[in-house]
Amino acid sequence: MSVAFEFDTDLAQEAKRFAADVVGRWHPDLKEHEVTFTIGLAYNRDKDGQLVEDEPPLKDDQRAVYFKISTTPTVQRADHRADVQILLDGHHWTEQLPDADKIAILDCAISFLEVRLDKDKVIITDPQGRPKLGIKAADWDLRGFEAVARRHGEHSIEVQQGRKFQERFGQVVLAAEAAPLFA
Repeated sequence: MSVAFEFDTDLAQEAKRFAADVVGRWHPDLKEHEVTFTIGLAYNRDKDGQLVEDEPPLKDDQRAVYFKISTTPTVQRADHRADVQILLDGHHWTEQLPDADKIAILDCAISFLEVRLDKDKVIITDPQGRPKLGIKAADWDLRGFEAVARRHGEHSIEVQQGRKFQERFGQVVLAAEAAPLFA
């Protein structure tokens, strides 16, 4: 099995349009600096080229993810390539996935980007005059094991992380009545 990538499909073009909308709505620094994106879909295929959906095509530290985002190296940016590459799980990103879910996935991916600033808060640029971009840490990344939490309770990192998460973000993430802000 291998991972195949598709960049010039209707679904990839749709993702690019949604990404432009996301940048325009919620990422003014990226819009101001005209950060460019290339977006592709990743699929698992067997040796005959048939889709294999029982294994995710994108992983981060052995965990399935809906997207991967990376900044383009300077030498490739000098060759007029996009500033950022987003790969989407093509098995998940289908015509049946609601647009609101697609927008949320892309907003999450794009939220990892930051325009780099120097100590005086001035934008750092590369030799081509493009803003340097970085990947920032997410606000949370909960990892652990249910069995460890059950065995050790409040002494486990899992329970301690969970409590900190709930105190800081619980109302936003865990509330059943949370409504999208862009509706």
